[in-house]
Amino acid sequence: MQPKIKPAQGGAGAMALAAKGEVEIGLTFMSEMGDPGIDIVGPLPREISPPTILVGFVSTHAKDPAAAKALLNYLSSPEAAAVYKAQGMQPGR
Repeated sequence: MQPKIKPAQGGAGAMALAAKGEVEIGLTFMSEMGDPGIDIVGPLPREISPPTILVGFVSTHAKDPAAAKALLNYLSSPEAAAVYKAQGMQPGR
């Protein structure tokens, strides 16, 4: 397989290579698969590809911890969840 592997700069780069026909298969996050020329087969099974979990936190050095917490609360709200879903992501809550 080694001769067929072509590294790309991030998931969007991998999808661009596939869209141009430079590679036959690409793997990345669903949210990065918007290129024309890409046929999305679907997500890999959870058994071999567990979801990527992002964690938000407020630094002890934050200049405005209350504002940082408010932003995190918004990013985990149902309103933000709709935006995540529209971009092909699965919200955490």
